Amino acid sequence: MKIIKRTGLLVLLSLAGAILMYLYVSASQRGAFIPWESRGKPPEKAIQVLAVDYVKTQSGAIYKNCGNDCWIQSDQFTPNGEYLPLKSCGKLPALAGSIDFKAICRNYGLGVSLNITAIDNIGTVYSWDQIIGEEGEGLVLLLSPFIGAVAGFLLGCIILLMILFSDFLGWLQIRAHQKGSRDHE
Repeated sequence: MKIIKRTGLLVLLSLAGAILMYLYVSASQRGAFIPWESRGKPPEKAIQVLAVDYVKTQSGAIYKNCGNDCWIQSDQFTPNGEYLPLKSCGKLPALAGSIDFKAICRNYGLGVSLNITAIDNIGTVYSWDQIIGEEGEGLVLLLSPFIGAVAGFLLGCIILLMILFSDFLGWLQIRAHQKGSRDHE
């Protein structure tokens, strides 16, 4: 009965590892772990995103983001090029707390790139960038359950070795007790 339980533990941990690794890689490839990056605030309060990296302020001035907390006033803004429909880049991340945003989807190597610029209610500008469909992404997703199963199996083996060692120590203790009983007779 112990062998069946211990084999079941190995199978269960292997299955759990496969499922968890697949879920993690899948979520990672959908951008679930990509943080929003603060670009700071332009000199005036930003109220509208005109394009990625371009914002309009309360006074009507246009500013271009040139890095973290770097803003250059611009007389006009230039759209960032040719775009794909947003559905080509999949689902947008949560935009809670933003008063305005612009998202663009464009070709990037073998995949696509999703870039979002958003403004919160106090005028701080944030950006979020994700590359989807990079070389090897499909292979990583395909292999993730196998890698997770191996990791779960190895974890199961470590746990089983600890259980076997504990059983061995218990057996030694019983054996020593039995030997001590015989010596006193």
